[in-house]
Amino acid sequence: MTQTPCIAQDNDTPCYGRLLSEIGILETRLAEMGFDGDSAYEKRLINQYHDLIHERRIALAEFKRRRLASL
Repeated sequence: MTQTPCIAQDNDTPCYGRLLSEIGILETRLAEMGFDGDSAYEKRLINQYHDLIHERRIALAEFKRRRLASL
């Protein structure tokens, strides 16, 4: 995946900009593939992309929560 410059640097927190970029890339790939795979491989890949997007959204929410708590 393409790396994005970090908005903030924390050793225990993924980079906000990178998370946004990864979510965008995964969503673009999903849209290009379609949402109903033609083969078992494509269906599994689609499910994995959904899982990865979900994980990144959770990490993004955690990042935002920590940033707000530190203000």
